[in-house]
Amino acid sequence: MSSRGVILAVVLVAGLLFVLFTQVERGPRQTRRAVVGLEAPAFVLLDGEGAAVRLSDFRGKTVFLHFWASWCKNCREEMPFI
Repeated sequence: MSSRGVILAVVLVAGLLFVLFTQVERGPRQTRRAVVGLEAPAFVLLDGEGAAVRLSDFRGKTVFLHFWASWCKNCREEMPFI
């Protein structure tokens, strides 16, 4: 193998290792799961006009939060019933 080929192989392997090691999570994530009867984790979403809406803004009120996607056939079918 020529020196140019060796250099190319080393650069490719180094690049691959860099990508692998920088994309691997460092240890398990600590996430809170929503559980019926417990307070939901705090979060902020944007409304249709781009204003921030916090879950805490609705403290003491019943909140129905429904996540859906336009590409999800089942989501589109259930929308008229919500």
